[in-house]
Amino acid sequence: MFSRSPSHVAEYIGTTRGTMSQTLKALARKGYVEEHRKEHDQRSISYELTKEGAEIVGQPNPVAQAIGDMPLENQAMLEQGLMQGLSLALAVNGGRSFGQCKSCAHHDVTTENGFCKLLGVSLEPGEKDKICIEHEEAR
Repeated sequence: MFSRSPSHVAEYIGTTRGTMSQTLKALARKGYVEEHRKEHDQRSISYELTKEGAEIVGQPNPVAQAIGDMPLENQAMLEQGLMQGLSLALAVNGGRSFGQCKSCAHHDVTTENGFCKLLGVSLEPGEKDKICIEHEEAR
């Protein structure tokens, strides 16, 4: 709902809007994502994984397997380096965090699917597990 537009995805992964837009169009042509336009504003586009896209995402990841096969001390060093890199990236991004809706300070768990207190909207099933552009780290 909140983070499926090309501009949001571009901001999240640190690329340009144009690059992200072309990437999403290529994924749509391959059948991995589906484009949705809002009826009241045809310029507003969002994307959602198709069944085929979800199957691809769910396939075993050879990089994860390789990391899992590394000695534990190497895994710890890699984790430390990645955490340091993420911290530096957050600093460049003005300290804005990113994460799943359910870990956000604005997430209210009192309803079945959750509620965003910032935007004042009920979440759809599964949205609490998705990344939100409005995310603020819960303290």
